[in-house]
Amino acid sequence: IGNPQPDFVMGINLGLKYKSFDLTSFFFWNQGGELYNYTKYWTEMRVFVGGVSQRVLNDGWTPENNNAILPRLGTVDGPTPTNGYTDFIRSTSSDYYLEDASFFRLRTLQVGYTVPSDLASKLKMTRARIYVQGQNLFTFTKYSGPDPDINLQGGDLYMGLDDAAFPNPRQVLVGLSLTF
Repeated sequence: IGNPQPDFVMGINLGLKYKSFDLTSFFFWNQGGELYNYTKYWTEMRVFVGGVSQRVLNDGWTPENNNAILPRLGTVDGPTPTNGYTDFIRSTSSDYYLEDASFFRLRTLQVGYTVPSDLASKLKMTRARIYVQGQNLFTFTKYSGPDPDINLQGGDLYMGLDDAAFPNPRQVLVGLSLTF
């Protein structure tokens, strides 16, 4: 079910320069495509004893909340409580896990300052530049998993499956570029 292929992808590089300051950025937009968010199995189903998300507790089906989109908490008859309904959900595909994977992300933002050439020459350099760079600073998405921009795990058969993939980290880097 679903289609992991986006309708379109788009990127834009922007660069600005004012006197000795410069700014570069790279924005990325992935529109359409769906992910099978299997991470929900671990976060919204009763897989771990006592490990139920607040969303399931508050928005799960009950007789009083029979229009809920989340399944009810339940157990299977017997001496050991189990996850009951999750055995069915885990063993069958369900569009419950399918989500729109569209996102807009600032992948890279870099702000730099180039030292004036007369000061650089006093330091026996032809050029000196310092900069601060951020990666994955923000992402706009309706996807409920950790990251809609997952890497493929295991090739084509797993394309579009988010099975607790590690999200892209947010990073801040400081750099110094010297030319002698």
